[in-house]
Amino acid sequence: MAVAHFASCGSLLWASLCALVGATRIHLAHLESIGNHVSIEPFTPGNVDQFEGLDLACYCKKVKDMSECLDKDDVHNPAGPHFSHNGGELCCKVASISTFSWKGFKYEQQENMMLCMAETRAVPVDSCCRLQDAPGSEDARGSVGVRISKAYSSNQVVKGWHSDFGGWQDLDKKDYKYLKTPPEFTLADITSARDHNGQEVKGEMARKFIQTLVDVDHRFGGKLQCGGTGGSWTKLFEDKGACQLRTEERRAGTSRPCCCHKNSLITPDASCIQITGAPGEAGMQQIVGSTYEEHGTDEHVAGPWQECPRGCLIKGKIIRANADRPENAMPVELGGTGTGWNWVQAPRQWRETCIESREVPIRGSQNPKWGNMPYQEYETQCSKWQKDWLCSAGSGLYNPVKEEGHFMNAPVIPDSLVFECPPDYSSINCHCPADDGNMQ
Repeated sequence: MAVAHFASCGSLLWASLCALVGATRIHLAHLESIGNHVSIEPFTPGNVDQFEGLDLACYCKKVKDMSECLDKDDVHNPAGPHFSHNGGELCCKVASISTFSWKGFKYEQQENMMLCMAETRAVPVDSCCRLQDAPGSEDARGSVGVRISKAYSSNQVVKGWHSDFGGWQDLDKKDYKYLKTPPEFTLADITSARDHNGQEVKGEMARKFIQTLVDVDHRFGGKLQCGGTGGSWTKLFEDKGACQLRTEERRAGTSRPCCCHKNSLITPDASCIQITGAPGEAGMQQIVGSTYEEHGTDEHVAGPWQECPRGCLIKGKIIRANADRPENAMPVELGGTGTGWNWVQAPRQWRETCIESREVPIRGSQNPKWGNMPYQEYETQCSKWQKDWLCSAGSGLYNPVKEEGHFMNAPVIPDSLVFECPPDYSSINCHCPADDGNMQ
């Protein structure tokens, strides 16, 4: 098999491939310029590595027009998929490199596989491209028709496997399938459509409608393919029916997006907010003391140490004194800001430092080395604390909590097909409660 590599765009033979690469770049540029629709997957040409070890090559010939470059139905024949270039004047296909293999009249072998990997074809103005959800999908809601100027397709090899009596699997070249991806397009390729009432929908509005179906409603598996996963160029070119963007039953068009204030896209830090109830200068620091108790741990005695018989162990306990809690007088929530974030009182308003400690008996055991005499263990524990208010006088610490969004109940633009968020609002990473009262 010939080694695949890129050639100069200067020759006529490579002009079509360079046009395809250029179209792909334009495609990505259009996607960026139209808006933030991260759900749409870009078109990806086939990988030449899928032909490795198959003794195949790419063959091309000049033709009068695209009608002489049609795909064959035999999926097990490498020469089934045909690729049109140079405005339909160059037709390419994959075939065996064997001298005994018939390639067809005037087909010439190319030095690599690139012209048999992908193609761009112009779509007739009266053909309708129908977007469809995957069969059996919960989101299947009927097809959506648009008219497009062009579409792309790439070569796809599906490897075949067979199993022997021992259960081992191996590749079987006779079972390989040679396919082409369904015709795929970009938002920029959409030229027009028809609404349910027969009125024409211009390209810009149709593009916005499809973009919203993919991004908000998660339709079509993220790919803009004519006929869905079962689409083909033949079906696309032969479809001359009504190209409806939406039906009467689905005239509401897209789902209502959940809209949040754009400020919610950037998470602010916890903030000290001037608030009623926060301590003044006199309450910025507290000293908290404690009391101490000891008890015997003998199984028959649980009273104070002086009542414990000789030989039993003790356990100490530091009881912390109650401290003032001015935060209890502060509001727990600060809502209704309308800027994308509410504020909730932070659970920690003080910084604590231990300023005094003592040894506390915590547990004991019988030590055989000492004739099973009781062995007492101790632990250093804090018995006095200094508390310092984290914020300045008169303010408390609050954490940001993202405001819940609201569903759009009507299009922002009159007579628009798309329910979209108003200015300063976005549907990105936005959550709406099920009983939302809607945003008008």
